[in-house]
Amino acid sequence: MSGAPPPRIPPPPPPRPRPPASGNGRNQTSRIHESTASIPYLDSAPPSGNIDLSQTTTTTTTATSQFPLPPPPPPPPPSSSSSRRALSPSRSTTSSAASVSTTTSASESFASSLPPPPNLMSSSKGSNTNSNSSTNNNNEGPPPYLPFMTFVPKKQLQFLARRHTHIPILVIATENANRLAWKNKLQLIDLFQGIAQDCKPSQMPPFRSISKSLFPENVQIQFVEPTSLEPYGYEESHQILSDHAKLQDADGNVAQELLLLEDRVDELLQDRTTDESLEQVTRDAYQLTSPLDIPWLLRYRYALDETTNHLPHDLVHCPPLVLLVCTSEEVASPQEVLQELHNSPHVLPECFRNGLYNPSAVRHEVLVLHDAVDGPSNFGEQYWRQTLQNSFGPNAAVIRINSVTRETATALSEQEDTDLWGGNGTKGNCLSVNDRVLLRRYFQSLLTSAILPSLERRIASLNAVVSERKKGMRNLVKSFWRKPKEAQSDDLVTATTPTNNNNNSVDKDSSVKYKYDSIESQTRLLADTLFLIQDYDAALGIYRLIRDDYKSDKALAHYANVQEMMGMCMYLMDPYTRAREIFSHFETALLGYTRAAEEERAQWGNDPSSRPAAAPHATRLATRLSLLLATGSEALTKGRELEVADLLASASSHESSLGAAVLLEQASAFYYHAEMPRKYSFHMLMSGHMFRTAGQDQHAFRCFTSALYVYRHGAWHELHNHLRSALAGQLYTMGRYSVALILYAKLVGTSSGGRVSPKTQQKFLSHLLEICEKHPKPALAGADRMSVPPKIPNNEREAFRNAQLERIVHVVRFTMGASRVLQLPYMDLPKILDSSVRIWTHAEQNFVVDDEEEEEDAQSLLDRFGKVSRGKDSVWEELELMATAELNAVDSSRPQLDETVTSALSKIKDRNHRRVIAQVAKERANRNLAERSKRKGLVKPTPTVRAKDEPLFCDFVMQNPLGVEIFMTEIQLVAKMVDGEGRVCTNQDAIAIRKGGSGGRPRKYTFESTGDMEFSVGDFSRLAELNEKSCFSADDNPFFVVTKRDVQLAPLGEASVSAGLCPLVQGNLEILGVRCRLFDKVWIYHPFDIPGPLLEDTRSNRENRVRGEPMLLKSKIEVDMPCLKAEFIKRGTDDFSTIATDGGPLLEGQISPWTIRLRNVGSAPASSTTLKTNLPWINVLPSSDHDNLLTVEEQEAQATSRCLGPTGTLISLPLVGDHLKESGKIHPGEYVDIPIQLRTSGHSKEEFYMLFRYERWDPMGQSKRQRWLRQMYEVPVYPSLDLSAKVKASLWNGGEQMLSVELTNNRTDRPTDLFMTLDKLSIASRHYKLEAVPGQFVTSEENGNVLQIGWQERVTIHYRVVALDEESKTCLLSECSFTEMAQCSTTDCVISQATDYLCLENATDSFEAAWKSHQHELAKAEHSQDGGQHPRSIASIRRANTLPGREEEDSLEFQPTSIGTLCPPGTSSSKMHIICSWRAILGQEVIRGEHHLLGITVRPLSFFDGCPIVATASYPSAVTHDFSQGPARIRMDVTLRNQMLESSVNFDMTMRDHPSFELIGLERLKLLLQPQEEKKILFEALVPRAGTHDLQALHLTVKREEEEIPFPLKEQWFVAVADTCVENSNELIN
Repeated sequence: MSGAPPPRIPPPPPPRPRPPASGNGRNQTSRIHESTASIPYLDSAPPSGNIDLSQTTTTTTTATSQFPLPPPPPPPPPSSSSSRRALSPSRSTTSSAASVSTTTSASESFASSLPPPPNLMSSSKGSNTNSNSSTNNNNEGPPPYLPFMTFVPKKQLQFLARRHTHIPILVIATENANRLAWKNKLQLIDLFQGIAQDCKPSQMPPFRSISKSLFPENVQIQFVEPTSLEPYGYEESHQILSDHAKLQDADGNVAQELLLLEDRVDELLQDRTTDESLEQVTRDAYQLTSPLDIPWLLRYRYALDETTNHLPHDLVHCPPLVLLVCTSEEVASPQEVLQELHNSPHVLPECFRNGLYNPSAVRHEVLVLHDAVDGPSNFGEQYWRQTLQNSFGPNAAVIRINSVTRETATALSEQEDTDLWGGNGTKGNCLSVNDRVLLRRYFQSLLTSAILPSLERRIASLNAVVSERKKGMRNLVKSFWRKPKEAQSDDLVTATTPTNNNNNSVDKDSSVKYKYDSIESQTRLLADTLFLIQDYDAALGIYRLIRDDYKSDKALAHYANVQEMMGMCMYLMDPYTRAREIFSHFETALLGYTRAAEEERAQWGNDPSSRPAAAPHATRLATRLSLLLATGSEALTKGRELEVADLLASASSHESSLGAAVLLEQASAFYYHAEMPRKYSFHMLMSGHMFRTAGQDQHAFRCFTSALYVYRHGAWHELHNHLRSALAGQLYTMGRYSVALILYAKLVGTSSGGRVSPKTQQKFLSHLLEICEKHPKPALAGADRMSVPPKIPNNEREAFRNAQLERIVHVVRFTMGASRVLQLPYMDLPKILDSSVRIWTHAEQNFVVDDEEEEEDAQSLLDRFGKVSRGKDSVWEELELMATAELNAVDSSRPQLDETVTSALSKIKDRNHRRVIAQVAKERANRNLAERSKRKGLVKPTPTVRAKDEPLFCDFVMQNPLGVEIFMTEIQLVAKMVDGEGRVCTNQDAIAIRKGGSGGRPRKYTFESTGDMEFSVGDFSRLAELNEKSCFSADDNPFFVVTKRDVQLAPLGEASVSAGLCPLVQGNLEILGVRCRLFDKVWIYHPFDIPGPLLEDTRSNRENRVRGEPMLLKSKIEVDMPCLKAEFIKRGTDDFSTIATDGGPLLEGQISPWTIRLRNVGSAPASSTTLKTNLPWINVLPSSDHDNLLTVEEQEAQATSRCLGPTGTLISLPLVGDHLKESGKIHPGEYVDIPIQLRTSGHSKEEFYMLFRYERWDPMGQSKRQRWLRQMYEVPVYPSLDLSAKVKASLWNGGEQMLSVELTNNRTDRPTDLFMTLDKLSIASRHYKLEAVPGQFVTSEENGNVLQIGWQERVTIHYRVVALDEESKTCLLSECSFTEMAQCSTTDCVISQATDYLCLENATDSFEAAWKSHQHELAKAEHSQDGGQHPRSIASIRRANTLPGREEEDSLEFQPTSIGTLCPPGTSSSKMHIICSWRAILGQEVIRGEHHLLGITVRPLSFFDGCPIVATASYPSAVTHDFSQGPARIRMDVTLRNQMLESSVNFDMTMRDHPSFELIGLERLKLLLQPQEEKKILFEALVPRAGTHDLQALHLTVKREEEEIPFPLKEQWFVAVADTCVENSNELIN
């Protein structure tokens, strides 16, 4: 699994120059066997290898005389094992060709002392020996054939197949000859191949080709049997390829490689911590792509060569020589046996008998083997050698073998570790060194004297035929009219079904398309023979002669193979300049093979469009050619990477699963070199699927892992999930359960399981649970791999995992009865959103109770005031800030000397406002300083302080990402707590500790604040003492207890889960995560990952967005604390009993009686309870004996509704009642009811915030710990009544004012019953009273003596505002009912309590106005040149503190929310306050409400926008006059009054001309009127004619400082003038 790039076969070197001739090359000599005779010349060899037995003895003798052979050495004695070791001290001396010469010299010296051969007639001892040896040989069983991989290079990639480089030698041997080889645990051809593998003659003679002589350097031979020449079947080929593609032990440590792959998969499944480029990721993935020289792919390539060998379309494997072999112990004489073999055609293979090969053109050579140990002792070796040479030619030989006894061979097999046949020293041990030397010399002689001459003769004879019939212009012209052969199945179809032919002659009717005597077959054989002897140029020319014939005959396989051979010839000659042509030949060959395969599959009845289980031969040839193309040098593929990849991918579509996998993987390698990472990863993924289908699990695992590199990098989520599912199934099939568990855990945590069907998702879950239940050890290993957080870098994951395992092992090792339990961490099933985690307690400020979690006791008596909501954090923080500042401002123990240290604060006139605003600025500055210190790291963040025995809750959202239903049980928090003594209690790791005894039922815990909710000790809780290695169960003495609940999640559903935990001791608590059981079978653990705050202390931290330590899940548990819960209870109007309503909406201005019930569910008393709201809605009702001892003036100075401070929204709640043991304190378990009135305002959905503040009561008064309780309601408020008022001066009495009140019914809360009844109108003032104008109300039969208005009705009512003779000492409330008969009454405001909400609203509005003005001053100062607020000097502060109004007086000080502040005494009578009371029917309840108008101006104090002068006129409204006597004179008295109370006015009055009358008087008058002064001016109007005239012709111009403002009077003074003269004339006429 090396990541090296695919090796390239270097191009063949250029042809070496022919060596110069030095004399006659035929004088070169060599040794045959152990003789010293010279090797005959090649051209002096007999013309044919087929010896004519009719030759004379003289001819035989002449031929034999050229090979004088001395006798071979006799066999060693049977007991001479020591001499065997002397000849061959070690196996290494026979394993290389370099040791041949040394061994040969030794054997020659030993042969010179041998005795002469024995006579042919042997004694009876010899006969007995022969009989015994036959018996022994018969007992020897046949060993298996050696794998064809035995003699191929294991670590070197070869461009050519073995059949293209080795000359085939057909061996036909008797059974006894095979038995001699069996003694060496070898078959005969394997024995010969091992000896001849490195058989190289010392000097190779030249070889005559067609047009030149060649000088081959390395001519190799291959021994084959008749059965070896038969092609493999489809299934057999498929099995061979599958076996050789599997990983083997010799390839390396496969188990270690798989573990490394598992580690890589584990890393790839984690979140990426660094951004990597796609190129880098693809480069890492390519390291897992198999190079072409990897051992398994080499085996597959050689197996592909072997399974495509001996096919009928290729004649390169036609043997030029047949070697007949027998032994010296045959039934007949060796000569007779060999003659029988020579004359029997049936012993030839099928390819000779069906007409594919010419049996008469093959040369025969004979060899007799003699067993030196078990053979006949009377065998005349010299005699039989001479006899055979006389009969079969000079190359006939007799060789002694098996010179080592069986006992010695057995001993050698135990000592040796190497041999020539790859048997690790177990094979060939019966062959001595001399035996091997003799065989090697024989094969060398056979090569030079028989094989090469036979090839020369074949080339010469075939070339003569081809030149006559295929070459030349005449044959070229004749080829144009060549008729194609009749349509016949291609040879590949019937290659696997050889014809059974028992005849001795050749079957002319066989299925071979081109018989050996056809010109096509002869031309092809010539070309293949030239290729075999490396004459590539001549072979290329011959291939071109036959190419078009095959194409014309539609012999697709033959045509494709010729194209392949032509491309190889060009490549071996010159791959650089002819690369394009070579590539074109290979492409054409691939196309031909593909079409031949389709025909082949169609004829066998298979669907050509489907993928075959076992590919046909043509497909195998295409696959081999594709790999051959990938093996080519860079000269062939450089610049064509994409084309090569497409060819490989296209060829894979017709292959079987295994072949397609190999091709797709190599195609991906070329896509990588073409810089196409997406295609690379996709083809690696497809290759993995094909490997998986083919049963190659290890290769599929590797390919999937390689593709995972790329698909996890980009936005290929669907492919990534698909790949993970495929990889999970692959590992599950392989039994690699640990990583399969991780993958399934990842898959079930993705959205819809990677968009697969619910059935597939259910399979994922089933496999996951099956691994956990049936394979606990691999599951634990997988859980350990999953235990590392995803954000930890890869280089730190191993260290983190080891540290965690060491902690767990430490506990298990030193704790009695401890054992691990399977728990899967970081599994997103269920998916828990860390961003939704919220920690809260009932006492904390961010506590919000969900509607479904409210207590149900007395719920029927409670009327929900509104929808409970969390509210906005900014509003809560502002309320908390204001409450703290207001409490500090009213605290008499705090100094208030720094309230006017800035110029902006000095402009605030009200001292109470100034104090509160100063405290707000101070508190905000302190908080900003603390926040800056925290951001800069100056203050270390600390955990939240919480109380002991007070449950806290962790809310989070749990989602089901699958399309199937899941069930979670025993959901509980996982935490760790350290007490003050250093003891640790935790349930973090899934370690079960077995306790002694029966155990019993676990204890349940309940707490006041959670009602009936049960807590229990968490699973796997353990307790460890300080400095103790062992742990023990925490069931008896836990530091904390947790809640457990079950949740069932629908497909793709989610649920909000609230898990509880209650600390029982003081210490440091940290919540680590949540644990649950999936389907009640396996524990799932999700550690929380909460990001800390961003650090802004340094520039580096800001740029890198460094986060600090998160404190959300940490708590510091301290002493007991109170915990208040607030409830709103609706009560009746007459008593404090609760009532039930229809839950109708609230109307604007509605006043409802409620009760605030405060319950202490904590563990300590609470005191000093206050309530801060954002709206002045709440009025705390006083007790029955409240303020009875105070005067009216003192009561007016008291704060309304127990308010603290000037805002009107901070209330001190009274803690008195029958349910309390002590007043002012609420002990645990007690509650107090506080009666209030609640008046709503606004006309939409209002957010009503209530912030309760209370303190822990400490009897010593030393430790004051405060807490906050937040409660916010979304209250829908509907409009009810629209109230507006306008005050104008009376037209008939300048000292009085007229009040016009307009009322409109705007109810929209329900479709019917929208009437509103108006009760009374009241004003609060010290200077005025109210009188209704009579005649405005009527009594009806339907409504009686009340004023009722319907929906969208509007009514206007007028009142007289009468000034009192003198200012009242108390604030008076003047009331008038909306009836004609009612009398107006006046009472003190403190008695009626009707002005409570007026006081609250006045205080709120006053403070808000001061606050906005202060903010405006701050903004103006910030934009000023001095840069904002600057400190004031001591002198300016003293002057400000001594200004009028700032001195302390002996008079009463009015609270900001008191009646005295609403209507302060000693002030001018410019304003009054209006109250309108009303009733309405809301369902079955009669509700009441009030509408207020604050600060209605009666008379202005100084100049305002309108005219400060009020003008009234006194004149007769009707006048009669006789216009015959002249114009009418009408007297008019005009009164001018200054309506301002504190300012004088200077103005001019002029008269404008009017066409219908003329005013007689001053034309221009300048006047100065003091405050409330009036003057009368007399005018006379001259009216010339009768009619109705408007006498208003005055114009006022008011002078204000240096500005003159014109005010034309808008009043109309109409007068009706009648003419008496006209009336008299009419009477006379009548």
